[in-house]
Amino acid sequence: MRAALRNAAFASLLSSFLLVSSLTAQESELPDGPGLGLDTPYAASIAPDIDRSAGSSTAASDPQQGFVRNVSIVPRKTEWNAVAEQSFLFLSAQHLLRLTQPKTRRELRGPFFADYARSVEGLHGWGDGDGPLTNYLLHPGEGAVAAFVYVQNSPSRKLEFDPSSAEYWRSRLAGLAFAAVYSTQFEIGPYSEAMIGNVGKTPGTAGYVDLVMTPVGGFALTVAEDAVDRRWIVPMENNPNRSDNRIRFTRSILNPNRSIANLLRGKAPWFRDSRSMPRRSTVDYIGGSLREGMSRPATRPRRATNDD
Repeated sequence: MRAALRNAAFASLLSSFLLVSSLTAQESELPDGPGLGLDTPYAASIAPDIDRSAGSSTAASDPQQGFVRNVSIVPRKTEWNAVAEQSFLFLSAQHLLRLTQPKTRRELRGPFFADYARSVEGLHGWGDGDGPLTNYLLHPGEGAVAAFVYVQNSPSRKLEFDPSSAEYWRSRLAGLAFAAVYSTQFEIGPYSEAMIGNVGKTPGTAGYVDLVMTPVGGFALTVAEDAVDRRWIVPMENNPNRSDNRIRFTRSILNPNRSIANLLRGKAPWFRDSRSMPRRSTVDYIGGSLREGMSRPATRPRRATNDD
């Protein structure tokens, strides 16, 4: 019962953080991806001279050209250093949460390496004594975060849900493989709950359920969040009556594991590699061509500064 309450409290704190970060975001923030804001002096000065033909894709293909900031640049190969750093940060956060439990702190006493070896040897059977919420929802959530950490640092970071795309499925299966490695490390690795807290030393506290459900359930949640993002969130963003804050909030809450992975790399929870935040007064690059976005209610023009 106490474990369920702790998990519920953690989920509530995460939801509250996402809510506050969404509602307190500045309306004047730059787009999350490629895009030229017409309310900036630089973009406004070049907008009339832009060739709007489909062949004018130089700026779209070169995200460093023009007034572009905070753009997602696709790496040519997986950035394993970033994967390791973000995974270590997530793993440390999990262990810090576990250290709030008296049973974890109590097991820090005793022969360190001998207790660790006994904990690893205690892994057997399917169940581990945890409830269905922990085994079949929270651990798959852990796997989904790990999978998103891999995807967001790989050449497939801009792929959106497409059930007919072999490339999409390969990228998500690669995320499943990484989640399996992460799960094994979390359970019995050198920086694991078997070492910090000696989970498994007591018979019946370590089983194969987490080693299986974390990557497999994480794969299912990853694909589900991709589908929700593509089928529900994108159409909502295209509605001109939706406010920026509502889009931020919806992106964050309906893709919770992606939001956590974004935070691990220092991005806003609502960040997307595949597209920018919709701008009501922008010229957005779409498929190598340009289209003018819908106009936002008139606001006072911003005075140019030396930073522009």
